[in-house]
Amino acid sequence: MTTANWAEGIYADGKSVLFDAAADATVTIPAAVSPSAVMVKGNKNYTFDGVIAGEGSMNIAGEGTVKLSDDNTYSGGTVVWSGTLEIGKLSNAGQPSSIGTAQNWIWNGGKINYTGTSVATNREATLQRPTTLSIENQGATLTLSGAVSGDGDLVKAGAGTLSQAYGLHTYTGNTTVLEGTYELRGKDQIGNVMALNGSLILEGGRFRTTGGDNSAEGYLSGFPIEVRGEKESYMHIGPRTYVKNPVSGTGNLTLEVEYLREFYQGDWSNYFGTVTARQTGTQGNQFYLDNATYDGLPNAHLHLEGNLEMRAGSNSQTYKIGALSGTSSTTLACCFLKKDGGKVTWQVGSLGTDETFDGKITDGIEHKSRIGTTSLVKEGEGYWRLTGAQKYRGSTIIAEGTLIQNGTHSKDKDHTGTYFTPGAYTVADGATLAGKGSTVAPVVIKQGGMLSPGDHGIGNFTVNNDVTVEEGGILRIEIDADSKSADKLTVDGTVKFNGELQVDLVAGQYKIGDTYPVIKATAYSGAVAGIIPAIPGEGLKWDLSRLLTSGEIRVILESEAGIDSVTDNGPVTVETFTIDGLPATTDTKGIVIVRETYRDGTVKISKVQK
Repeated sequence: MTTANWAEGIYADGKSVLFDAAADATVTIPAAVSPSAVMVKGNKNYTFDGVIAGEGSMNIAGEGTVKLSDDNTYSGGTVVWSGTLEIGKLSNAGQPSSIGTAQNWIWNGGKINYTGTSVATNREATLQRPTTLSIENQGATLTLSGAVSGDGDLVKAGAGTLSQAYGLHTYTGNTTVLEGTYELRGKDQIGNVMALNGSLILEGGRFRTTGGDNSAEGYLSGFPIEVRGEKESYMHIGPRTYVKNPVSGTGNLTLEVEYLREFYQGDWSNYFGTVTARQTGTQGNQFYLDNATYDGLPNAHLHLEGNLEMRAGSNSQTYKIGALSGTSSTTLACCFLKKDGGKVTWQVGSLGTDETFDGKITDGIEHKSRIGTTSLVKEGEGYWRLTGAQKYRGSTIIAEGTLIQNGTHSKDKDHTGTYFTPGAYTVADGATLAGKGSTVAPVVIKQGGMLSPGDHGIGNFTVNNDVTVEEGGILRIEIDADSKSADKLTVDGTVKFNGELQVDLVAGQYKIGDTYPVIKATAYSGAVAGIIPAIPGEGLKWDLSRLLTSGEIRVILESEAGIDSVTDNGPVTVETFTIDGLPATTDTKGIVIVRETYRDGTVKISKVQK
């Protein structure tokens, strides 16, 4: 047939047609046409309303948008070179659709917008140059069960889902997910294997794998994953999957944990963003970091959410986490316990940021007969605040920065009912243990280390064990002179003190006679090496005579003689006055007033010298 609706001439079937108008246009086709080829160029938009049939091809170039109707039957290929192709209907090869009936279409660049509903198609695609495929509708899934081959890059856009099957995505280019979901279906349920030939780039969308189950292990092969951009990206990995991929980039990534176990085994040392591990389903909640060979997540900030339990995937390993935070419903546990006696060390804080972990820390008791040992190392500047209930029996080393213990670290028992005492908290040179919580572990402050009760205000820190402040160690106390309050160290055990006391005045001014109980212990030993600052103020001095007996420090006059200034059998020089207030001499008889204050006890005057 012929029609004058095609460009400016008279159309005849079997001829090629070029559309290159100077303005947007709608091409109305009242009856099917069968051109040998159609080429759309230019930067204008075209809408084709009607059926294109025959054996010809459709070629999209230029910068405009070309919208094809739903029931075309042409059997030639559809080639997208540039611009945008908008289609509303896809089907299996041989059936009418927006791109006709051909088995294959060619992605040579540009963008393809699919605006239809969920559909599966066995058509094949050749990906020759970077091409964007957008699934516009959020509830729509486009399932490609035909092969996608070539060496171009695929960009997934749109709010909907693009699903590809294992073994059919043979293209060697990269896959970028900008929006919506890119789904990779596994080979089968047993020994589930999923892979890409190029890199996976997450820049705001979701990558999801399907095809496995909780009864069999699956594998995500080692193709690189890069997380980019300012928008949050997501990964939703199927059950019992070993994720062996190296991960890099600076974008933020949420790991959606829905199943029993996910083991992350790749190299994350080049990832510098924030990872949020979040429980999203009811089938499981265990997130396993299993890459001690690569030091864990040394440069990442890890945040835990939901009813998530994080474990180490292998026993007797050390895992680094640049920063760790989490909600109160989360748990940091030991390891994948196949038998009793597993161990893990979580080394947290190398990024030097200030973080709060509100979750629990445990040894991960399983099946009432398997118990591990969790140990912690705080490294890096900044603080790591713990607020939850902790029951782990390993050691706690504060190597750098500050560990703020605002939670409760208590004893736990194994399956036999035997309670165990945790290993010591050891504070290294330059590091600080602070907080207003409690621990049943012994505390050791090494030379240059600091113990500082409280957290941004006056507070009490409780140790239900011994506290040792070694020579060069510091006990730091904040005092609010206005409210007559001070930090306090409460010890159900012995305070072995041979370090220094540092007193920081946070409000008010000291007055003569001020007394502050700063330690309460079952027993005391040692000797105070010094106090910082040396004096509380002009004309005043510290009385430390009661610090290692009743835990008190006092403010006295500089001329007063506290017991710390009296040596055994040594002379004490004081000012004396008669009852009338006149200076007393060795000839004075009667009552003599001594201008000094002594602690409770007996003072014997055996000799008076002028």
